[in-house]
Amino acid sequence: MSTPEKVTEEMRRLIAANREGKLTSDQWLAAVFEPLTPILVLLTPLIIVLAARAGRAGILVGLAVGVFATVWLGVTRMARYARLPLNYDVMVAAKDFKPNRLYGPPSFSDEGEQPYIFKRRYTPRFVLQKGVRYGVYWMHDGNAPVLLSVSPKDHPNAASWKPTTDFVTRRDRRRRKKLK
Repeated sequence: MSTPEKVTEEMRRLIAANREGKLTSDQWLAAVFEPLTPILVLLTPLIIVLAARAGRAGILVGLAVGVFATVWLGVTRMARYARLPLNYDVMVAAKDFKPNRLYGPPSFSDEGEQPYIFKRRYTPRFVLQKGVRYGVYWMHDGNAPVLLSVSPKDHPNAASWKPTTDFVTRRDRRRRKKLK
């Protein structure tokens, strides 16, 4: 038997919230404001062009458009993430993953299924070992699975990190709302 992997305090905090079917405030902020950088990158040249063409009025129009776009994006993403059900599965790491690599997202395989490749993750740094079983909390955002928290199944505390009855209730309620 391998030695249990260390689970950081931050990951334990994420697991504690995720096992109830909730996102932590850090995960909410990451999910809602993730596309903010591209908007700001596009907005800066717009303000410069408007300022060159229309002076102060152009700057004010550019800022107003930027504030409106940011608020609209935040509200729509909050509404979407409030309705997304969280999932829990026991998965096997398909390959080694170390957070200091600049390539390769974490991926898991489920017995005989296509591998889950998490291109986005709202987690602290963690290490995966190929072939080791992990308890994985995740959600679907569009067609992309998003990794929320992960813990090795052979860890001594793994039994206390399973989903609670509140998790199942919230997931079922959100799935019913999604189908309507």
